[in-house]
Amino acid sequence: MRLSLRQGFKTFDWLLFAGVLVLWGFGLLALYSVALAGAENNYTYLIRHLIFGGVGIAVCIAMSFLDYRIWRLYSIWIYAGIVALLGAVLIFGATIRGTTGWFVVADQQFQPVEFAKVGFLLFLAAFESLYARFINMLRYMALNVLAVSIILCLILLQPDFGSAMLFGGVWMMLLLVTGIRKKYILLFAVCLLAAFAAGWFFLFADYQKDRVLTFLDPARDPLGSGYNITQSVIAVGSGKLFGRGVSFGSQSQLKFLPEAQTDFIFSVLAEDLGFIGMLVFFAFWLLVFWRIVTALRYARDDFGLFMVLGTLAILLMQLAVNVGMNMGLLPVTGITLPFVSYGGSSLVSSFIIIGLIESMYMRSKRWSVAELAG
Repeated sequence: MRLSLRQGFKTFDWLLFAGVLVLWGFGLLALYSVALAGAENNYTYLIRHLIFGGVGIAVCIAMSFLDYRIWRLYSIWIYAGIVALLGAVLIFGATIRGTTGWFVVADQQFQPVEFAKVGFLLFLAAFESLYARFINMLRYMALNVLAVSIILCLILLQPDFGSAMLFGGVWMMLLLVTGIRKKYILLFAVCLLAAFAAGWFFLFADYQKDRVLTFLDPARDPLGSGYNITQSVIAVGSGKLFGRGVSFGSQSQLKFLPEAQTDFIFSVLAEDLGFIGMLVFFAFWLLVFWRIVTALRYARDDFGLFMVLGTLAILLMQLAVNVGMNMGLLPVTGITLPFVSYGGSSLVSSFIIIGLIESMYMRSKRWSVAELAG
């Protein structure tokens, strides 16, 4: 369905769009606070987040006017592109903090796994919409497992266990919706435990083992592997009810909090804004999830249905994991906080999936032909 500009903006979900813009604004606020830490007042992260946000908004709007159903036709090519991209980064990518997951061009870092996340979402939505009725047949289940396993293995080879967990979690959530038999769920659970055990002894690096052990007991090495979690929990707690005020948080301003612009940006917000401020923050997340669920109700086809469900799973998991690790409830994984954490690849890819939701909503059963023409 081709929409004119007037029709498109008439059916555009402005509440969803406003919600993600406010979340992006929270990220800008936190990066402004981080920029004031110390005497140098480095605004680089803030300026780049502003620029990448502008790019993301433009791409989001462009994606919304492009009929989402076209991606189903190219799902095989999308899958091939994901495999090629993840394979290329293993060969030509740069290794940063022990993970070979970035292309570096002219001092600019590009993280392929963030865009692979979008492609993975579209591929899964296409596959499940085509074969959901056959999902309990061994042939189709084996094909599904093989396709997903190739992508997960490429991510694990980087190694990026946080992203692998996210991809696997989204896949499992979509499988549950298709009505997969309980015996398959049990089999997957056993395989997951076996894979974790094998990874612990043969694949995990020492720093990754430390993250798990530190999660179980942060006090075992408070100045070493437990330092990040300890400082993050202190920052969250020191915000108390009303917060210390933007740029007045001791943990971020005195640079006790590591990776304040990325992994632990939630702690910066919690320290600056306090419990009341974070209630507002989560209220806007609830707005975003409410609008996504609303779009789900009006899906015209199974592809749109699975696409929206996958988006919901991605955002929910990223929010839960990032907040959980900032509060010491989950191990540190490197999962970003969508729209908030610094990172151009993460921010633009998050806006892309919102554009896909907008595209589905603009062509949903909510709008009749007469309403679109009026």
